[in-house]
Amino acid sequence: MLFRSVSDASVIEILSDKKKTTDYLRKANIPVLPTLSPDQIGEKNYPVITKSHKGFGGKGISILRTASEWNKWKEANNADEFLLQPFLENMTEYSADFAIDFSSQVSDVNLRIRLRQSGGFATVMTFANDGKLNELVSEDRKSTRVNSSHTVISYAV
Repeated sequence: MLFRSVSDASVIEILSDKKKTTDYLRKANIPVLPTLSPDQIGEKNYPVITKSHKGFGGKGISILRTASEWNKWKEANNADEFLLQPFLENMTEYSADFAIDFSSQVSDVNLRIRLRQSGGFATVMTFANDGKLNELVSEDRKSTRVNSSHTVISYAV
């Protein structure tokens, strides 16, 4: 017997837009990077990462380190179509994978460290065991109540 699991359309709508995803996570009290308005960048707040609202697989991402790079990027792009955030350097990225079934039951969590990515997808990772991060993930699992076949939350430390 074959089972197929597909997320609800409302979940897909949220997760297919980085701004909507960030807003949803913030409302659920899940820590996210602050977002910046174009007015906040100017001569400071570098480096900045730009992420297309509808981008995936690393598409539409730029890392801007100077005012000159920002000005060139602004000339070529509509900033309203991008999520602008501080870029974190020298950090470790963790992924917490879990599922929430249609009766809101949450599965166990697989906590992993992303070691290498290609096109926005983790290609090499290892399992992680971090007590403090496990506590945070447990709290996030409780506050994430979107019925979904698969949920991934990334953490930067």
